Amino acid sequence: MKKVKIIGMNIDDFQKMLEDRKNKITAQEARLIPTYKSEQNIASVFLASLPLIKEFQQNFLKQAGLQKGKLYVFTEIQLPLDIDNGKQKRPDGLILKITGGKIIDAALLEVKHHGNDLKKEQIESYIEVAKQYEIPKIITISNQFVNKPTESPLHIKTPKAVSLFHFSWSYILTLAHLLLFKADNIKDSDQINIMNEVVKYFEDPNSGVTGFTKMKTGWKNDIENIRRKIVNEITENIITSWQQETKDMALILSRKCGRLVSTKITKNNSLKLKSTLQMGKTDIVIEADLISNNVQMSIKVIPAQDVRIQTQVHKMEKQIKYVEDSDDLMIGACYKNYKGYEIKHLNDIDKFYADKKKEIKEFLFILNLNYTKQEFASEKRFVEKIEKMLLRFHELIIKNKLGGLK
Repeated sequence: MKKVKIIGMNIDDFQKMLEDRKNKITAQEARLIPTYKSEQNIASVFLASLPLIKEFQQNFLKQAGLQKGKLYVFTEIQLPLDIDNGKQKRPDGLILKITGGKIIDAALLEVKHHGNDLKKEQIESYIEVAKQYEIPKIITISNQFVNKPTESPLHIKTPKAVSLFHFSWSYILTLAHLLLFKADNIKDSDQINIMNEVVKYFEDPNSGVTGFTKMKTGWKNDIENIRRKIVNEITENIITSWQQETKDMALILSRKCGRLVSTKITKNNSLKLKSTLQMGKTDIVIEADLISNNVQMSIKVIPAQDVRIQTQVHKMEKQIKYVEDSDDLMIGACYKNYKGYEIKHLNDIDKFYADKKKEIKEFLFILNLNYTKQEFASEKRFVEKIEKMLLRFHELIIKNKLGGLK
């Protein structure tokens, strides 16, 4: 077969090539209402929504490193690969960017849904396809999480000519939710309606879009080995699970507060997992103790400075007066010129100003929950419980306007 270079080809010539029955390269325009089976459905809905919703297209393609230009999207791709004696490769989609009638940028798309993970061998074969056809980018989408689009769930070395990007379906759903959070984020009312329908499709269980539903296989065994002192440090498997769950919690919060929440993982030598959900004005710090089975969520609240400690405490009392009485809610005070926090139950907040000479530098609002050993070690129950805990904590923050959030 004559070698085809996608970049630089005239878009009209590309479409004529697809119509030529003798040609071994085939593709169909993506449809918003597809009739495929399996993963082709979600690939088609996602791709077809990009040209129809301007802001959604801009947000996604910018993060995938694609140049500006008119967009063409295709599914049912078949591309022969020379090194496999012309054997067809079938990526789930093809994205083309056109300027002046010529293709200036392109990306192959491979998607997985439900519990299906990306396969290294398959993506490596698509890298060979991308090299042969001079397609500079490969985009993968699955229910696997990464910290940023330039990372991949797979350990793959890519040649300089090909860039690999990855998105979780949960992240793409979050981008859509953020666009719908304010009425003027999408200018065209018809495009708002389309975005709403796409979101409904993604949120339907049949679409195959899921969040992070359970820690990685081996989580339970690794936790129990630490408890038995068979190992005395956190394993790579535990760290990876914690990173993915942290990313999922950040996306859950993003959909709640209408802006993208970033994450930061803190590395230390203790048997604790620690991460920070960065929300702009304030951060939520999450710590999980692998020995005590305790999970703690906290935010810092800065009181008025250069005022009496009684005034600082009274203002905080008013701020949290509607917080329900609960044994797992605590408050800490960090005094000027002192290290660490003095921790008290919310009902005992007035005891902070027993020493009138002190001045509070910051408060720490804390939700503290002890998991059972079985809950903490369970791959599924741990995720369910910590995400439920996060939503409760976020509700308390918003309701009481803590950390400057409203």
